[in-house]
Amino acid sequence: MILYAIFVVTQFLDAYTTHRALKEGHIEANPVMRYLFEKFTVIGGLIVAKLAGMSAGYVAYIDNLDWALLIMIAIYVWVVINNFKILRRNKR
Repeated sequence: MILYAIFVVTQFLDAYTTHRALKEGHIEANPVMRYLFEKFTVIGGLIVAKLAGMSAGYVAYIDNLDWALLIMIAIYVWVVINNFKILRRNKR
């Protein structure tokens, strides 16, 4: 359960930092997310993406695929760190 909880936290951190960066004028680098933002608005696209991501994480959790959760966590930790770097760079 702890791995899934960590994964959910990374999802919320990604949504928060992405939304904040977009509000500050940055451009989304992920073409899939750009498409979702155009289709559903930024908030709508984030909700769709995060629900899909958390659903995939939950499937990994109930199927005891800890290795898959660890990979997903690692990817989103990298994304969140990158988002924070972009936000911090904008402050200078």
